[in-house]
Parts: sequence; structure tokens; C-alpha cells
Amino acid sequence: MDKAEIKSNLKNVNQWTRILYMILFAVIFNVASFVIGAVVLGQALFAILTGGQNDNVQKLASGLAQFIYEIVSFLTYTTEEKPFPFNSWPEVEVVSKAKVEEVAVEAPAEDADIAK
Repeated sequence: MDKAEIKSNLKNVNQWTRILYMILFAVIFNVASFVIGAVVLGQALFAILTGGQNDNVQKLASGLAQFIYEIVSFLTYTTEEKPFPFNSWPEVEVVSKAKVEEVAVEAPAEDADIAK
């Protein structure tokens, strides 16, 4: 890299704009990490009190995990797409305990049909 190219890169408004977005998302990442901690504590307390998980809290946690993934992807230049609020909130599907048990019961029967 020669000095002219470096000088040109330093004057590139798009790079400086991206860096400002990166600073913003680094702050949001720290807030989201704190919220994940609160969600973990809330889900643990809910599980202790009711004996099971709260599907709404699980959906929130899954969305936050995907959101954090999108932030990290943006911060590491893996993608140029800015996360929420510049794009839609990540859509996630919550797998409830009932669905997991239903799949577990059906799976052996499917395996038996395949063996025939």
C-alpha cells in the first residue's frame, strides 16, 4: 500500500460512517449481553417456580441470540447488512417441550419403517 492509497482510504466517508455504526452496535451489543443475563435469570426463576420454561421468554432469548449473532457478523465485516433497527428483528421458532417430546416419540417409529 502506498501513501496515496492510504490517504484515499482515510478520506473515504463510507468507511468512517461504517465505523460510527460499528461503535453504535458495539454499545448495543453490551446492552443486549446484559439483557441476555437478565433473561437467563428470569427463565431460571420461572423454571424453579413452575417446573418448566416460559415459551415467551425462550422466544425473546432466541431472538436476542440471533440479534447478537447479526451484530457480531456486522462488527467483524462478515456482512454489510446492519442489524435491527435498520433491518427487521430476527424471526425465530420456539421449540416447546411438548414439541420436543412429540418428535422424540415419533422418531423411533420412523426409524423402524426405514429399516424395513
